[in-house]
Amino acid sequence: LPLDGKFGCWEIIVQDLSQYLYAKIVRSVILSRLTVVKIEQDDLLDEREFQRALFVLAMLSHAFVWGETPVSDYIPACLAIPWVELSKRACCPPIIT
Repeated sequence: LPLDGKFGCWEIIVQDLSQYLYAKIVRSVILSRLTVVKIEQDDLLDEREFQRALFVLAMLSHAFVWGETPVSDYIPACLAIPWVELSKRACCPPIIT
């Protein structure tokens, strides 16, 4: 995803995700750097960009849940809302496939 675009905030975190996981700070990074990105009808028209957005949101969501101890029992709105919206458009559940 373009770093200077609407969804670049997700991609920026993914670039350093392994470091955040190793340092056990992935949740604080996600919560401090992300807000809910509203997805408009004309966003993500390119199929590759659409699939990448789904993948990145799935990675970040799973990192949030499993990346620290104890395991999180929720996914924050900044990840859950766009992930569910894109999953609905893809006619698939919001899981890693």
